[in-house]
Amino acid sequence: MSLLRLEQFANIYDASVAEVFQVGFASVKDFASEVMHQEDLDSSELSVKSRQYAGPGAWNQRDDALPPLFDNMFESYGVELTSEEYKNWIQVTLRMVEKDKMQGRDILNQARELGKGAALKRQQVAAALFNDSFTSDVGGDGVSLINASHPYATKSPEFGGVQSNVITGALTDATLATARTTIMAQVDERGERFLDEETLELVVSDSLADAAMRLVDTRATDRPNTANRDINVHVGRYNLKVWNRLTSGYWFLQHPEHKIMIYDRVKPGVSEPIITDTHVLKWAGRASWVCGFHGWRGIVGSAGA
Repeated sequence: MSLLRLEQFANIYDASVAEVFQVGFASVKDFASEVMHQEDLDSSELSVKSRQYAGPGAWNQRDDALPPLFDNMFESYGVELTSEEYKNWIQVTLRMVEKDKMQGRDILNQARELGKGAALKRQQVAAALFNDSFTSDVGGDGVSLINASHPYATKSPEFGGVQSNVITGALTDATLATARTTIMAQVDERGERFLDEETLELVVSDSLADAAMRLVDTRATDRPNTANRDINVHVGRYNLKVWNRLTSGYWFLQHPEHKIMIYDRVKPGVSEPIITDTHVLKWAGRASWVCGFHGWRGIVGSAGA
């Protein structure tokens, strides 16, 4: 009879627990999917490998009098990203169900918080990639995502040289202009520019929200912090993202062609209810994802002043 009581409780609230979990998950703004490219993995794929190739370069003009010129692709730096698994659960005991008729409402409140907790963890993991990007986030080329010494691949005609995607200084009119110039001047393994003019994403910490708004807000038609009527060249060129999980003073500029990814292997959700032999009813929450990058091109960053 006791187990039947728990089974009845589970049957009544199972669908609601799953639904309320998703409500809680959606209550946290998903910045990760706004500043990273998101892709789904098959649940059997524990990792995703990336082999970066340098393109074949510009085609040669045909000349039948000459032998064809084969400009072969070559492999650049690759990386393997391994997904992590995240779990938590909610529960109610038989004694609680028998004693308090309000346990139904309580378990739904728990489900909402369980979903919210999953979303918060996802954002924390994503933000950590940016917060560690100047130091410990090492890519396939052996250096951090934001670094002054990104090497060219061994087979690159530019091998021996380096490129930088570090911007020095706080967010100002001048440093933002430098960031845009730097990102658009990035070249591939053959030394060719490859990024076209696009609206860029300016991702800033909460401490820089006001400064960023003064720079890029579409109503700011005059150049910021000057007495003259020179136009504000930043208007209309950026989408502003203020992320309160970034380290204070950090800011980044991203091109749509950046290689920063979040892969979802198991979408956040809850299992079917489980009744243990100790008369405890549980719903287990589970998710699996990985945040990482397949290359540094397409982004520049500054750690501030």
